[in-house]
Amino acid sequence: MVAEPEGRGWAVPIPLHPAWGADGQRRHGGTVRALIICSEQPPVESGVARAIHQLSAGLSARGHSIDLLTGGDARYLNLGEFRFNTLAAQWPAVRAALADYDVVNIHGPAPTISDAYLGLLRTVPAAQRPRILYTHHFSIDLAQWKTASRLYENFHRHIARLADEIVVPTPSYHSMLSSRRGPAVRLIPWGVDVERFAGERLIAPYDGSRPLRVLFVGQMRPYKGIAELVQAAADEPDLELTVVGKGRLEDHFRAMATSSNTTFVGSVTDDVLTDLYLSHDVVVKAATSRLEAFGLVLLEGMAAGCVPVASDLPGVRDVAVATGRVVPARDVEGLRTALLRLARSPATVRDLQSRSRAEAARYSWESTVDAYEQAFVHPIPKTIDLTRHGREGGLASEEPIKVLYIGGTGRTGSTLIDRILGQYEGIFNAGELAFVWRYGLREGGRCSCGELLADCAVWQKIFVHAYGGVGAVDADEMVELRRRFNSKHLPLMLTKGIRGRLLSRLGPFPERVEHLYRAIHAVTGSRVIVDSSKEPHYSYILKSRPGLDVYFLHLVRDPRAIALSWRRKRREQGMGGRVFMQRRSWLTSAAYFDVSNAAADVIWGGSSDRYLRVRYEDFVSRPAETLDAIGAFVGEALDLDQLLVDDQVALEVTHSAWGNPNRFQHGLVRITPDSAWKEALPVWRRLTATATTFPLMRRYGYPIRVSGTISENGAARLRPRVTQPD
Repeated sequence: MVAEPEGRGWAVPIPLHPAWGADGQRRHGGTVRALIICSEQPPVESGVARAIHQLSAGLSARGHSIDLLTGGDARYLNLGEFRFNTLAAQWPAVRAALADYDVVNIHGPAPTISDAYLGLLRTVPAAQRPRILYTHHFSIDLAQWKTASRLYENFHRHIARLADEIVVPTPSYHSMLSSRRGPAVRLIPWGVDVERFAGERLIAPYDGSRPLRVLFVGQMRPYKGIAELVQAAADEPDLELTVVGKGRLEDHFRAMATSSNTTFVGSVTDDVLTDLYLSHDVVVKAATSRLEAFGLVLLEGMAAGCVPVASDLPGVRDVAVATGRVVPARDVEGLRTALLRLARSPATVRDLQSRSRAEAARYSWESTVDAYEQAFVHPIPKTIDLTRHGREGGLASEEPIKVLYIGGTGRTGSTLIDRILGQYEGIFNAGELAFVWRYGLREGGRCSCGELLADCAVWQKIFVHAYGGVGAVDADEMVELRRRFNSKHLPLMLTKGIRGRLLSRLGPFPERVEHLYRAIHAVTGSRVIVDSSKEPHYSYILKSRPGLDVYFLHLVRDPRAIALSWRRKRREQGMGGRVFMQRRSWLTSAAYFDVSNAAADVIWGGSSDRYLRVRYEDFVSRPAETLDAIGAFVGEALDLDQLLVDDQVALEVTHSAWGNPNRFQHGLVRITPDSAWKEALPVWRRLTATATTFPLMRRYGYPIRVSGTISENGAARLRPRVTQPD
């Protein structure tokens, strides 16, 4: 059909809309003068239209001068999912008005609008045009036009690079549009009206005694996945589906829904929609195409306390992955299975509902407007190139990420300290990230939450942020790259020149690793990331990255206790207990103690404000004072009393990627000294360990005799804690 907006012609003057000005006139004199070019705005009902409304209204309310030029200002022709628009005919008027603007923000893809204006604006000399900011919402992905869609996607990536900067709402699209030669890509998620959905839930907490209430909200269009959702819920007594929305396919979908557990309610008011969110347990976005953009509906449902379930597609999966379920697109059985598993796990549903509300609270339209305000005013430099194998992306961050690296040698008690630190707000204990590629991903290791690392919701979201998905980075390649600089090179770490040459052999490994830490920071909101990898050579890789601010906690332990620990036979719970942990001989243990600690001293000992040595024996005998020292070191208040219950430490489940099997233990833990080695270690082996580690034992204050006392020298000075009277 051909449509023309009432009262508007084709030619100049350009039909610009002042963004929500009270007097209906353009407002000059604001901090920024911006022209937003987009395909649609309200009263059109769509996620893009809502986003445009919130963005332009928010910026205008802050005093900026915002004009809108939309697809509704020109004639257009609809052919199914295709829309051909003549807005490019307004170019002469737009060209004449460019001097009035500081920035032009184009939203797309809309081939006859966004692509046309990106190309036209680049014909203007750089000195005469405002900065061009392109916001990418979704991908063109038409089921009946797969080849054409792929060709257009390739074309569009080149067109998008004509902008001075690209903005995307999700990490997946960040990965897709980042390139070595293209402009910087900025990640700005869309938001949600948190207060609107913050009311009390209108149904009792889900306990399994009633059907799981599932909600769909959206337009009745082919790619929305309504058919798949209706089929998944059909004749399932444990599920109750409500479908909200309207569109040209509404009658078709209603006819499909022959089961009594599915209800179509059509279009509803905002107040009714809010009540529907608050009276359902799960919100579903079962999209079948990448035409589905960010998934504002998922975020609204999460804010109301619904568990999000989404297709494994760019955009919607980014929203759902941390606190919900992600299923393959077009997989009716997979969707049904995911919903039924939730229906039969009431405790899981309640936990995910609580976490979903907390996650949604991190997003608000205010924060979106804040970020766009920064984007309009402050350009960012080109983001770091991530890979050589085609997957690029990452998160732009102006501040270095603070990393507390627990280093030294193995079996020093680092996992216990790592877990305790992870109990504090603002600190994320990531575990031994040096081994995440081999043990965590390639060999199917488990997160300390109990899930396979690749299936853990938190780590899924981290890998989506960092690389576009768990499988988007080649774990085999990362393992091979890391072998170029591993423990056999430890003796060479004592020479600065050789350290630098070894680092240069790693190729893209350091850049990719840095993006992993940036993603952890972004997903968890942590101020400090704890990495208990211990390997000094790996810490040197982190130290070389300008985006990481590394604090080295040198954890040492009596080498005789370490030697006994290495000889113990224990099952590796991170591999499901199917294999045993690595064991080392007495001499090998001593050799690693000497070389690892010497390398740690050489690399970090001269960094007075980034190096702290702590003895494990001091920690177990004076845990409160030791935590105080560590907290002061990284600028965090670590009060052990917060974690104590009847003189035991209460440890909650965390998400450590790899480490000692005790990372799976949670609940109450008593911190006690481990002196078993004094009796369990045969005399000749104790003497061997002492003789081969004697210089560093003296350096760290350990006594030669078993009955000796640990010296006050050799580690951090611990000050007695002073408790104020009540």
